[in-house]
Amino acid sequence: MVDEAAVEHQMIKDLVAQLEAMHPGDDLFEAKVTVLSEYVKHHVKEEEGEIFPEAKDSDIDLEALGKKLAVRKTELAGEPGAEPPARKSATATKRHARASSRAKTSSRKSARKKKSSQDGLRNR
Repeated sequence: MVDEAAVEHQMIKDLVAQLEAMHPGDDLFEAKVTVLSEYVKHHVKEEEGEIFPEAKDSDIDLEALGKKLAVRKTELAGEPGAEPPARKSATATKRHARASSRAKTSSRKSARKKKSSQDGLRNR
């Protein structure tokens, strides 16, 4: 299960990096946003349903572990070449999602106009 989680984490990181280098409307942008969303939902479901309950039932000192993780995250954030804190990626993902939503709205409006024009031609 840990190996699977590591692969999922890496795939999510890779997709976020690809999306950060893209713009809404680029080829495969929408598909990558959809896949990223599905990966994250699947991964969270597994962690909350399987990994977290196992950790809770174990003899691990979760408070001490949480403190160690927070310290390590801070250390990594200051290292050259280290990944930025998750907040930046989440912000970028939200920005892309908003832009994607605007693009979908615009596309739906165009489709309605086109359909309306075609209906008008048929009624003549």
